[in-house]
Amino acid sequence: MSATVHVTRPFRLADAIWPYQIVLDGQGAGDISIRGTVRLPTSSGTHTLQIRSLHVINRHLGLASPTSTLELHDGETAALVCHPRPFLQALVWWIKCLLGDRSQWIMIEQTTSKHPTSATYDHR
Repeated sequence: MSATVHVTRPFRLADAIWPYQIVLDGQGAGDISIRGTVRLPTSSGTHTLQIRSLHVINRHLGLASPTSTLELHDGETAALVCHPRPFLQALVWWIKCLLGDRSQWIMIEQTTSKHPTSATYDHR
């Protein structure tokens, strides 16, 4: 039984030069650059997903998204997009990151799910 996680990253100026690391079930599963797309084959079932930026801020490794939970059924594709916070929110979130909360900078949003039913996506 198999499923797919499809992650895209549109252009956003806020962190355009740094690659993101995709962490699936606690393991590095690949990197994604600006305007990139990554397809990750996986098993059906419950999975965790986090996106991390690979640069150093204030002597700590990068920024991240909150850890999200995906429930995938056999043959299903979860289509997700990752990007930094919108420009108007960027300054507030950047200050929070500098003060220690680095897990809210990157957003993960579900765009669609394909076949046979919708994937369950839980953003925590």
